[in-house]
Order: sequence, then structure tokens, then C-alpha cells
Amino acid sequence: MNRVLLIGNIGTLPDIRETDDKSKYAVIYLATNEKWIDSKGVQQARTDWHRIVVFREKLVDFIANHLQKGSRILIEGKLQNRKFMNDDGTEGSICEIIISQKGPGFISWLQSPQSKSAGTKPFKVISNTQERSNDFSV
Repeated sequence: MNRVLLIGNIGTLPDIRETDDKSKYAVIYLATNEKWIDSKGVQQARTDWHRIVVFREKLVDFIANHLQKGSRILIEGKLQNRKFMNDDGTEGSICEIIISQKGPGFISWLQSPQSKSAGTKPFKVISNTQERSNDFSV
């Protein structure tokens, strides 16, 4: 099984792009935060950045119309590593979370950047099998 579930904040304006065959896809950079107390009793914190690539058409439209820098989301996708060629001819690699046209994957909008607490905006879930909005607090 290859499933990734993350909760975090979008770090940049979502980037809507097109493939060679004119299909739209979205790229999101998601920041997740972790806090812990180390062995000396000192609080530590770390932020990790994740590249999310979304190919599902309804999700791309949702991202383009509703999500922005600072939006807090829950995302499910699959982990994928790939290699690419840099401009200087060297090989690079990247790890991404992918939501493809088919298969598991969804985005839940938990909080807009303008709101100060979760649940002040509608909670929206879009998956490959359903689309629903609820006006209840998360």
C-alpha cells in the first residue's frame, strides 16, 4: 500500500499548469510542522516542505478557485520518487505526493488563511468518488 496523509498549510500560491495534451494539473507546496520536547526538556520544532502534484480535474478546479497561500488542508495521495535532468545536464531526483486521475486521493479544506480558527469556513472534501460540502465545524 502506498498512501500518504498530511495536514499542513499551503506555502505559496497554488500553481496551475498544463500538460502537453492541454490537461490541467496543480502543484502545491505544503508545510507540515512538528513539535517535540527533547531529552533536555527543551521544546524543538521543525517544518518540512512537501511537493503535491494533483492531476484530478475536479480537484484542480477546486484548488484554482478556493485554495491560496496559508490555506490549511488535509491531503491524501501516493508517494512517488522520480528522476529528472537538470539544466546543467546532471541528474536530479524528487519525492512528490501525487493525486492521479484515478485511485485514492482527496483534499479537505480545513481553514482559510483569513480565519483564525478551524471550522469557520465550509469543510469541503473532494475525492475520486464523491464531492460534498458540509457547513459543520471540523
